[in-house]
Amino acid sequence: MDILEKKENQKFSVTPSDLIYLNADVGSVFDSQVANLLTAISKFNTFKSIILVCGVKSNHEKIRAQRALINSGVTLVFFKAYPNYPIFNLLQQGEIYRALKRAKTGENHQIHIRGELLASNALPAIIKLFGNTNKVLVDIRGAGIEELSIYQAATGWKLFLKNWNYRLAFRKLKNFIKISVVSPSLKEYLIEKTSIEPERIYINPCLAGKNFRFNEESRAKTRHELGLNVSDKLFIFSSGGSAGWQNTNEIGNLISDKYLILNLSKTEIDKKGVLNHFVSYSKVHDYLNAADAAIIFREANIVNKVACPVKFCEYVSCGLPVISNHAVDEIKNYISQNKAGIILNQPSDIHNIDLENLIKEDRISQSETALSKYGEEQVVAKYLDIYFN
Repeated sequence: MDILEKKENQKFSVTPSDLIYLNADVGSVFDSQVANLLTAISKFNTFKSIILVCGVKSNHEKIRAQRALINSGVTLVFFKAYPNYPIFNLLQQGEIYRALKRAKTGENHQIHIRGELLASNALPAIIKLFGNTNKVLVDIRGAGIEELSIYQAATGWKLFLKNWNYRLAFRKLKNFIKISVVSPSLKEYLIEKTSIEPERIYINPCLAGKNFRFNEESRAKTRHELGLNVSDKLFIFSSGGSAGWQNTNEIGNLISDKYLILNLSKTEIDKKGVLNHFVSYSKVHDYLNAADAAIIFREANIVNKVACPVKFCEYVSCGLPVISNHAVDEIKNYISQNKAGIILNQPSDIHNIDLENLIKEDRISQSETALSKYGEEQVVAKYLDIYFN
């Protein structure tokens, strides 16, 4: 029985309450991780209302958020997002306070905050408006401090000030009772960084939206549109953003006459054997179904070690075998436990793999296995359990 069919038997809340979800920006994973999550939560009919309190830098971002949540039943309240520097903290806290004051509709609330920086700036407003943090969950998505030094463009005093804000945010985490992280490795990292008790830290991975599941009809249609023959092997690389950890430029070293590579990213690779497409999020699942295997290589550092890449969750949810390296613990462990692909020591080893052996697995079965962990219904059910635990 599907989890959505079970929801009537799940008693998550004793008294009716509202969910207030705080999000800092409308970034590359807004549609896949924020809009999808809130839309899926609304299907459980657990809350009287769901309110997204979202930071925006422009009217364009505001419109994009509204479009992503149209007909979802989610109410949107916006606030101005300031840059991540200490000089803006008081201004940012004022913006968040006013937005939360508009969002507060009754006495009973669950509050979900995406990111430790936002939690740090939201803390004064939460204490003032709600009295305590007993019903607040802070959702941490990665190793933010190290991400700054490894992948961000800031240097010198700018890097110092951004780092100062992150370290302040980590110190403030002790004020929150419940914290969620996307992987077991991130939990270990957070315990080491903050000494927060392990029982206060829950693990809930990134989610794959409802359309990310294997569909034979979608596969046939999209392969036809791409002009592929039945015998053509297609490997896919998908990225919604252009962050350094995506490692898009590695694609050029993976080209082979044994297969084609579909580059589904904003970075075009102008080489024979690479098909370049960048499509809206709503169409990505069709291209994943059209592929025969997926590629995701990351650099060996702490940022990638503790990550739960959204694209990986989407790959395996479409039943794709994944070709990766040892950098990401979540990927390495999942592939090993579920025989869901192959782990290479280095990208160039891809030229020595047995393609027939790699892609022979039952896509439907692999899809179902992945959805039992990364499917949106499963992720939502875990969050509901955390809220009302």
